[in-house]
Amino acid sequence: MKSTASKALNHKFGLVVVALMLIAGIFTLEGSTISQAINLHPEQEELEIVAGHQVAAHRVIVKYRTSKSRAAMQSIAQALDVDTDVELGGTGARLLH
Repeated sequence: MKSTASKALNHKFGLVVVALMLIAGIFTLEGSTISQAINLHPEQEELEIVAGHQVAAHRVIVKYRTSKSRAAMQSIAQALDVDTDVELGGTGARLLH
């Protein structure tokens, strides 16, 4: 049978391990980048006004209702004459140009 002091020591050790895991998780999340777009030629970017807002011309963000196979996404991109198809984050959203 474990003594009360031994149980208390095991409980404190468990709390320290959980605290360290939480701290490591926080630092990991702070350092991660979800999505970052880099525009190499900002002077060439065309802008349009849609509903009173400036938007990038010839670009659209889409999110499919169901997950599509790579072949299905390539077929859709080909039908729409897409020259750039970039995944945005891990949510299934895609930037098409």
